[in-house]
Amino acid sequence: MPQEFEPVIPVASLDQAHPPVVSSEDDSWWLVASNPTYQVTIPSTSTDVDMDIVDYDWVGQQDSIDFRQIRVDMAGEYTFQLNGLSNKAVLTIYSNDTKKIQKVTGKAGKSVSTKGLFLLPGVYYISVEAPGWKKNQNTGYNVSVAGQVFNRGNNHDDVPSNLAPEYRVSIDGTNPAVAQTLVADEWVGYGDAVDYRQVTVTTPGQYSFNLGGLNGKAKLTLYSSAMKKIKSVTASAGKTGVIKDRFLSAGTYYISVEAPGWKKGQSSDYNVTVTGTAYNRGDNSDDTLTTAKDLDLSSGVLSDWVGFGDAIDYRKFTLSDTRTLSFVLSGSAKMAKMTLSRLDGNGKLKTVKKTTIAANGLIQWNNLELGPANYYLAVESADKGKGKKNTDYSLNIAGYESAAPQVAALSLDAGAGGIDLGNWQQLPELGWAASSLTESAVDDSIARQWGTLIG
Repeated sequence: MPQEFEPVIPVASLDQAHPPVVSSEDDSWWLVASNPTYQVTIPSTSTDVDMDIVDYDWVGQQDSIDFRQIRVDMAGEYTFQLNGLSNKAVLTIYSNDTKKIQKVTGKAGKSVSTKGLFLLPGVYYISVEAPGWKKNQNTGYNVSVAGQVFNRGNNHDDVPSNLAPEYRVSIDGTNPAVAQTLVADEWVGYGDAVDYRQVTVTTPGQYSFNLGGLNGKAKLTLYSSAMKKIKSVTASAGKTGVIKDRFLSAGTYYISVEAPGWKKGQSSDYNVTVTGTAYNRGDNSDDTLTTAKDLDLSSGVLSDWVGFGDAIDYRKFTLSDTRTLSFVLSGSAKMAKMTLSRLDGNGKLKTVKKTTIAANGLIQWNNLELGPANYYLAVESADKGKGKKNTDYSLNIAGYESAAPQVAALSLDAGAGGIDLGNWQQLPELGWAASSLTESAVDDSIARQWGTLIG
């Protein structure tokens, strides 16, 4: 629809097809910035745009230049065209701070276009000028814009420190085998160069991050909680990029997907998945001397796991007298070591014995003579939990028996012909079996009283 501008001032007659329209209201960028009449918005409702910016205006003597303010709703690649000329005119595109982006000059009867301009959302300006206005070289003109709107962009995930809950994901380590989508059906490119996700690892494990679904080049990066880069990979259209087999402890991490050629208008769809193994056998409640669990020597059996995320398990036991014990630990060869330590009188641990699981999958300590003391038994991953030495293990202990109970003995006064109840004593042990009393020369009354006392 033609736009009419006031006031209209008659000037020298020119081409009747290009009547003069003279107005001072659009003669500078600061004037149009405050006047909605001269403001145009390029919408983001469609992927493609083709619209008029100026549907006929005029520049020349008494009105040498016109401005318009352009609002870009969404990033895209836009081409501006100047046409409808009867004389020379210059079209210029400016940034919001009025820095020149591009300038093109058109001649009578010809159209001229800018190259495709990659514009981010924001405010821009255009001007149309009659360079020969002092020589009475005037012209009518039209300005249009056509191009592609990058409306797949999403700028809500562009800052890692300010991610909403929908951009935070957790890797589910409930089952050992992990296969999970972290990001689905997303896009990066001009106007949305990079996307971030916060990733929570609930269970230590060995994980691979996979970048796929690409129709352009993209880069995947894995970061620590402090945004320190761990690893990155770049893949092209139709390919898959993999950050492979990273040992990650439980905690917070970040991933980003970036279009490295976004300044040139290059973009890509993408998705991110994670696969791997969650080491959910670990138990961190026994990882220090102060949290060591009691070892039940009487049962003589222990089963557990050590490896990435649970490098060491501690057990403790106390001997009040000297015992001869045998220890047998079974597990994967070379994957763990077992250490027995004794707490000395100064409160320091002294190593009694230390061995790594042999090629046959066993550690065997036979007939260890252990004196009274507090002991600590440690089973540790052979690479101290770095991830390559993980194993289940079983421990069996033999040779421990509970101390024999002390039995109340009697002092027999043979001369009295009976039991002297006033002379009860705790003796180390009886010198004969109780049953022999019933078969001895001791009379039946003695036997009856013995039986009563020992129940």
